[in-house]
Amino acid sequence: MNVEGAEREEELIQSRVRAVVRSKHYAYEKIWFNPGYVYRIQELERAILAALGRTGHANMETLTALDIGCGSGDWTRQLINWGAQPQNLCGVDLVKERVDAARRLCAPGVRIDCGSALQLRHPDRSFDVVILFSVFCMILNDDVCRGIAREAMRVLKHNGVILWCDYRYHPPGEKDARGVNLRQLRQFFPGARITARPIHPLPPLLRRIGPYAPFMCGIVGLVPFARTHYFATIEHAVRAKEVALSELEG
Repeated sequence: MNVEGAEREEELIQSRVRAVVRSKHYAYEKIWFNPGYVYRIQELERAILAALGRTGHANMETLTALDIGCGSGDWTRQLINWGAQPQNLCGVDLVKERVDAARRLCAPGVRIDCGSALQLRHPDRSFDVVILFSVFCMILNDDVCRGIAREAMRVLKHNGVILWCDYRYHPPGEKDARGVNLRQLRQFFPGARITARPIHPLPPLLRRIGPYAPFMCGIVGLVPFARTHYFATIEHAVRAKEVALSELEG
């Protein structure tokens, strides 16, 4: 994709994100007093912690991480809660309002950039962890997704891991968004080792039943097709082979 085409697509992404943030749907989803939303976030937290432990990144004190599409810095702040050091954490987002919020809310020392994920301002092999949550669903151009994936792999350390979570189905009520299936994900990250599983029962349903029947959130999650997202770990293929060999030798 040429520079002009990429810039045009990024302008469209910004307008989509701003529309979602302004919507009542988004505002309601962010209410922490809704048990359905809390269930969803806690499920993702468990998945993240399990993935960090499995891939050898349990030492939070030394962890370096980049959150692509960081929004207001929710996951950066969560990493700090788990023990990560602010000076080891970075975020990037296209939307200035979200970057301003992240800079205001995150601890001093965290670096938040407003700019394109197609041209990250970080050297090769900079981070143990790269976070890509709800990014590709807002991008309707596969070339842009591939470009962001290349940049994410470029800044990822040899033994690092990308944590990826996004819609597997078309997001309910969103005309300018899409789901990303595993075939597409493998095309975006060719040659990488990808481990994925469905996650998140239908978010609109959780928001509705959560306040009245919180116990139903887990029950709904037992229905495979009701899980609307994929959570995936993405690793360099060479690193994945080394881990497999060490497990065999052990």
